[in-house]
Amino acid sequence: MSESELMNSADGSLLDISLEEELCTSERFSCVICEASYARKAYLNRHLKTHEDGCIKCSVCTQFFKTEEDKRKHIEDKHRPIMCESSGKVFSTRNYMEFHKKTHEVEVVNYDKKCPFPNCGKIYWQNSKFQDHLMMRFK
Repeated sequence: MSESELMNSADGSLLDISLEEELCTSERFSCVICEASYARKAYLNRHLKTHEDGCIKCSVCTQFFKTEEDKRKHIEDKHRPIMCESSGKVFSTRNYMEFHKKTHEVEVVNYDKKCPFPNCGKIYWQNSKFQDHLMMRFK
């Protein structure tokens, strides 16, 4: 392919094309500590600095912390199972539990999404979940 064809094939930038080729065909540079992978060695080197100075990795996700106390607070806030006081259901994150709590708010619940099957009684406020439930019941 000629240089003029290369320039017209994307947005006119030879740099964009060479970057795309590099990302698709070159080897990946992997971190030996956390297995993160990068297309460029410079990106890996920048990432490796996150492991310096006693950075402590979360045992659940890929975040790093300067102190054990910071890690403990993170795990408690982000990864501790959280139980809904109304239903007893347990959630892995506060966001999931907050999303679930909306199902208990009477004014939010759309009774059009109440399961029509006898002895079920489930009510959904998220249409996709309601449709999934109906599909399972019709099988």
